[in-house]
Amino acid sequence: MDYSSDNDSNEELQRDQEIIESEQFNIAIAFNNNREINGEDDDIGEEELYFKKREPTFSQTQEEPTYIIPREQNANVFNPWAKKYNYIELYSKPCIFKTYSGPRKRGDMPDNMRKKINTDFFKNLAKFINSKLKDPEAQQKNLKFSNFPQCIVANVTKELNKKLMNMTLKELILDDSFKNFNQLKERDITNYENNKAVINYLENKYCKDVNYNIIMKMKMKDIYNEYLKSDEFQKSIEELKESGKFYFEYIKNYIEVAKNVVDYYCSNEK
Repeated sequence: MDYSSDNDSNEELQRDQEIIESEQFNIAIAFNNNREINGEDDDIGEEELYFKKREPTFSQTQEEPTYIIPREQNANVFNPWAKKYNYIELYSKPCIFKTYSGPRKRGDMPDNMRKKINTDFFKNLAKFINSKLKDPEAQQKNLKFSNFPQCIVANVTKELNKKLMNMTLKELILDDSFKNFNQLKERDITNYENNKAVINYLENKYCKDVNYNIIMKMKMKDIYNEYLKSDEFQKSIEELKESGKFYFEYIKNYIEVAKNVVDYYCSNEK
């Protein structure tokens, strides 16, 4: 049997590979030489260099993480940034001046920050669901999604929130285990029954809507991570700043607490 043609083909492939590797090496050398000639990063100040080297948090220009929702399907729960914000960078800097205003206030405690974060998160989540109820039939039936039960929103215990974070959005809305809570109010039950009716309506209307079904099957911890990258979250920081009631260190800590909510509740997952 004649193997000469196969040998020639293999030698040709090897030569082509060597040529490609050589060209890639030359391109890399040229790129580095060009950086040295242009003096890139030589004149960067210490503070600018610090932020340049740090990986930005929540920045929309950072490397895209892995999403539960395929981006090509455009199935976002929250809105993208309406403008360029700089709050994350601003409040990542260390405090230059610290003022003492007596003993630490209860509102400054991380648990109270989580309660406020929960309130904003669930409020905006309810807005998303209501955005699906603009059709004439829903308006004629006076369908509107109510607030989530307050005994869930205001509860920041690890045990409960770990369970909630691992539920899908649909599971959370239909879950009635909160009825066993001691602090249950009649309004919580009324809201739950109303929301259950709203979901049943939406399930029938959007049963073939791929994006809607994807979102309803998303876990709450993934929806929360989407919230951190949203315009709604940036506006919540903006409201803290513009109210004049919260000092620099509070907002700085608020952002850190918000960023670590999922890890805080789910850190012991196996």
